[in-house]
Amino acid sequence: MQLSIFFKALHEGVESGFQAHRSLEFQGIFNNIEKSIFANAAPEFFDKKNFLEWVVREIKTEP
Repeated sequence: MQLSIFFKALHEGVESGFQAHRSLEFQGIFNNIEKSIFANAAPEFFDKKNFLEWVVREIKTEP
């Protein structure tokens, strides 16, 4: 649930353009690129430093 809220806040398009599939797949527009982010390899959400570094890498990666 927390990951869904987090990625929904990062989504740059209209709210209806964001989708959370299953519990660890998030589809939307991130860094002006439409893509899916798979969070199954994400660090623990509360390990803020590692988690945010992972998010930045995922958002910068081309689909």
